Amino acid sequence: MPLHIEPLPVDSAAGVELVRACFGDIIGRALGRRITDAEIDAAVAADPASGLTEPNGWYLAARIDDRFVGGVGVKRIDSATGELQRFYVDPSARGRGVGAGLLTAAEASARADGMSLLRLDTRSDLVEAARLFMRHGFEAVRPFNDDPHVDRWYAKELG
Repeated sequence: MPLHIEPLPVDSAAGVELVRACFGDIIGRALGRRITDAEIDAAVAADPASGLTEPNGWYLAARIDDRFVGGVGVKRIDSATGELQRFYVDPSARGRGVGAGLLTAAEASARADGMSLLRLDTRSDLVEAARLFMRHGFEAVRPFNDDPHVDRWYAKELG
């Protein structure tokens, strides 16, 4: 079961489904329960992935066989800086190298685009995500936004 990472329009049916799954997972974990489709709809409407389409950014999806199992967006902040957004790995695919593959592909695509820094924000309850980011060279940094839903900020020089 080889892993394939490929560009995917975030507004395609598969891209929308991955983003919805991402919101369902992170919001559900924060609330300690499964969230409804209406709650996911509201979250997507309040924080659309519009910055993950050209010319502002792009979205990469992980596929095993014929099933998409994760995704990550890279949003251009400026010519040298990108921000990882909508990072998600389906629970059934965790521990199988999907997250590492997505990070590696996102870094390579950011370098190819001329970026020298990648940053991201996350929450302390997403402990496996923080471990993954730090294993891949991301370091804790001072807050770069005032998003009330996050409490951890990381960055990595792409050098």
